[in-house]
Amino acid sequence: MVICLYGASSQNIHPAYFEGVETFGDNTFEGCAALTEITLPKSLAAVGANAFKGCSALTSVIVDKNVE
Repeated sequence: MVICLYGASSQNIHPAYFEGVETFGDNTFEGCAALTEITLPKSLAAVGANAFKGCSALTSVIVDKNVE
């Protein structure tokens, strides 16, 4: 499963929301200027190019050891 939330306005993204997601595609969170924190789910195996482009407020990304 690939997920895309281009331009989403949430400040915090919780891993339970993405349970079972294996890939964040290219530009998944691009333009999410309000996003400040994200915890990537354990199921996530890959993050596409520019996944967090334009996330100027993002200060915390917690990555599981599975993520490439």
